[in-house]
Amino acid sequence: MGASSAVQWGILGTGSINERFLRHVREAPDAEFVAVGSRTPERAAEFASRYGIPRSFGSYEEMLADPAIEAVYICLPNSLHHHWTMQALAAGKHVLCEKPYSRRASDVVEAFDAAEASGLLLMEGFMWRHTPQARRFMEVLPEIGPIRAIHASFSFRLEDPERVYGEQVTPTGGVDVRFTGVLGFGDGLTSTIVSGFQSDHASLEAIGRDGALLLREPWTARPPAMWLGDLKIPIEPEDPYRLEVENFSAAIRGHGRPLLGRADALGQAQTIEALYRSAATGAPVMLDSPLGVRA
Repeated sequence: MGASSAVQWGILGTGSINERFLRHVREAPDAEFVAVGSRTPERAAEFASRYGIPRSFGSYEEMLADPAIEAVYICLPNSLHHHWTMQALAAGKHVLCEKPYSRRASDVVEAFDAAEASGLLLMEGFMWRHTPQARRFMEVLPEIGPIRAIHASFSFRLEDPERVYGEQVTPTGGVDVRFTGVLGFGDGLTSTIVSGFQSDHASLEAIGRDGALLLREPWTARPPAMWLGDLKIPIEPEDPYRLEVENFSAAIRGHGRPLLGRADALGQAQTIEALYRSAATGAPVMLDSPLGVRA
């Protein structure tokens, strides 16, 4: 796809995640990053100069008002994700919003309803789901037989748990230093998740009737292999943010669908909501049926 048909992207926010995000995304053949919006003109101009972005705006509203911008990458603090996604959709922009979209399932329903009503695309930015590691993991998974347990450290999204139990450590500032959760899926399947800022360990392990599948550092896309028992399975790493932008830009141009949609974001928000409720009450929480999921 030539440069003339590349999706014109704007970045809403100048947070540090952009250093990683922008490292390879401009290699995507169907995406061009042309603008950045910040809270002050000075911050926006400095960011634009540092990353070679043509236009800068001293407020989020100004950038969203630019008619040349087709899609927006939102990398603001988590508490601002929903508000500015709704503003971007109202301005006629497709939205790729950093994870997590929201802790509230009602926000997800509202946002996807708004996007669909306007003929726009919205995707939550779980970049690791686009990686060769994630694809290969799912391809090999049947080889271990029926799943008995899943263990994940740092973060992991699973669909439709029936019951969750969470424990939270929050010493100051309302930020989770450590959060441990157990997700129950019926038929004896459980998933244990551990996230936080007290270690640099990250892994994803699925344990089945016939073996185990292990992927180290699954959220970074760096590992060149995963392990099926003692068997090493090579994987060629690719940049997850570039793959994410390629997928979303192609979907905007009608050449495919976003990898992640309403059901993914809604399942994520409902699970987070229930885990925090469990952590607050000290008791397991039964999950309701997903709301607002459309085929």
